[in-house]
Amino acid sequence: SATTQTYTLLGNVPNTNSDRATSTGGISADGTTVSGYERISLFNGPFLWTTTGGFTLLPQPANGGAVSGDIREISPNARFIVGQGTSAPAFGGGTTAMRWDRGSPAGAPVGFALPGGPGATYADARTVNNDGTAAGTVRLGGGFTNDRAAVWLPSGALINLPNYLATTYGLTTPGYVLNQVTSISDDLRTLAGTATNSANFSEGWIITLPAPLSVASVPNIVINQGSVDRASGVTVPFGSRQIGASGYFEQTIYVRNDGTAPLSDLSATITGANAADFTYVVASGPTDPLPASLGLNEFTTLYVRYAPLSGTAGSRVATLIINSNDPDTASFAINLSGTATAPTAFVAYLIAANVPANQRGANDDPDAAGVSNLLEFALGGVPLVPDSAILPVAELVAGNLTLTYTRAQPSAFTYSVQTTTDLTTNSWTATGVTQGTPDVNGVTTASIPYGAGSAFLRLRVTLNP
Repeated sequence: SATTQTYTLLGNVPNTNSDRATSTGGISADGTTVSGYERISLFNGPFLWTTTGGFTLLPQPANGGAVSGDIREISPNARFIVGQGTSAPAFGGGTTAMRWDRGSPAGAPVGFALPGGPGATYADARTVNNDGTAAGTVRLGGGFTNDRAAVWLPSGALINLPNYLATTYGLTTPGYVLNQVTSISDDLRTLAGTATNSANFSEGWIITLPAPLSVASVPNIVINQGSVDRASGVTVPFGSRQIGASGYFEQTIYVRNDGTAPLSDLSATITGANAADFTYVVASGPTDPLPASLGLNEFTTLYVRYAPLSGTAGSRVATLIINSNDPDTASFAINLSGTATAPTAFVAYLIAANVPANQRGANDDPDAAGVSNLLEFALGGVPLVPDSAILPVAELVAGNLTLTYTRAQPSAFTYSVQTTTDLTTNSWTATGVTQGTPDVNGVTTASIPYGAGSAFLRLRVTLNP
């Protein structure tokens, strides 16, 4: 009898961009679910397609990063999808493996980045089993010669296969480098993939293990700063900052768990000679502590800040200690260093007036009197005491429009009275203004001749370098 054959064109993911094309990456065992990606300009958008629901765009990974890469495979039971994308800065920001789980029964997919471990510059998951075990490659350095076969267990734990074979079974592959796993059996004992031989050609390989792949449950703290994984004892420099100045210098530090068990008992303290000059806040807010624990491939963000508040100029050092249940590095030390420079006369004035450090900006007004810190200093005011008497006073005196004020800091500022006849044109000028000579107390009267019409005077103060 005749057999009817059919085919279906999937089309494109519905959107408004005309520059697009779809490509499939895998199909479920029953043929009802397809995974793939849509290229939209320079962005690859991963999707899931089912015979009943059509297209579904896969979400961004729950542990940070972005989806913009190839979708490689879908598990036979249609629950798991794997591929690659861009990792979060905590993992270095490079290309990393990704896995989506639709749950059981199938529901909305949840994405999770599968990093390649410390030192990895690239990771790609190319196949996935019904239990979520993914396999592919990680790159430890630059270039394809540093690719190593890798497996991610359902927990997210990473196995570098060449290392695993050597440490677990004493098995090495002289003359060959196992670069990639392309298939893995459901019992996690038989694996196949590609290797590079001594002549730099690719060869296929297959191996059967005495027991399923497994790893011990051990947490592993990793600190990433500047997109580089750091060792305990690293020094993070903050540069040179003026004592007492408003604001702070900031460095971002990521704390992540690259282990195979939850990283818990997390806490952080800053110790050392100048601990008061350094603070940190967690990404979720300045009063929030570190999370109680981090799961596999999860991270949290610390913003470490440097602001020397008092004392003399010179070097400032402290140590940020991050404690956890990591058996190898229970107390991870990050040395913090900065240089404190002597405060300017303006900042010294604010310090002496006990103005809080977070209100020492030139335009801040800590006493809410409508006079900025800079003007308070220039006119002889006290920043925390409202006093309108320090403001310039305008008068008409014997045919002249005058403006009288106090030059309280003649060495720190340049004082200039300016005039205009139209406030809408911003045509202020000092031309034609007699600036006046300060008396022994700095009181100065500037003036312009005045007959009729509109005339305005203003005082402009500029802090000298």
